[in-house]
Order: sequence, then C-alpha cells, then structure tokens
Amino acid sequence: MQYADGVSRDEFDQLTDDMKAILLAAEAFSWYHFDKELVITSMIRPDDKGVHGVGRGVDIRSHNYGKEEIARFVAFMNFAFPYGRGKPTALFHNVGKGDHIHLQSPD
Repeated sequence: MQYADGVSRDEFDQLTDDMKAILLAAEAFSWYHFDKELVITSMIRPDDKGVHGVGRGVDIRSHNYGKEEIARFVAFMNFAFPYGRGKPTALFHNVGKGDHIHLQSPD
C-alpha cells in the first residue's frame, strides 16, 4: 500500500477496525486481480464531519485502473462488505477534487 503526498502511514492506525479490514481486503483484491498496489490519497480529515473525520473513510487513486477494473473492484467491495441503510461501501466518484474510489465503513 502506498500513500500519496500529504497522507501519513500513521493515519492508518486511526482508522476503525472495520475500516482497516475493508482497506486490507481492497489491497489484497487489487494485487490478486490486477497486480496493482493501492495508492491512498486521503484517510483522516480532522475537520470533516463525515466518515473521513471519524476514521471510517478512505480515498484511493483511480487513474491507474481501467474502467472495467474499477467496476469489478467496486462491485466486489460492495458484495463482500455490505454497508447497509442503502449506502455503498465502495463507490467511484468525483466530489470536485478528481475521480477516485471511496471506501467507507458503517458506524
């Protein structure tokens, strides 16, 4: 697992146990199916009132994956780790800072 500029390995320790498990499974899936290492672009955001603020959200660089790979990755993560309440565990989106894969765990 690689960490993009501005993201510290120490942030991994601040994630919830469920989020750590999801992230490690995502890393294993990416290596096994695509022979690619995850690049984490965002984890802990102290001022965030959402999942990134409480250690339940991680963003992953997506431009090193093809469209089909992203679709397979997102589908697997949502199947293997159902979030519930009509929300996905994994999604591919852009919230104004570029396309990326977002992973989240329920509280």
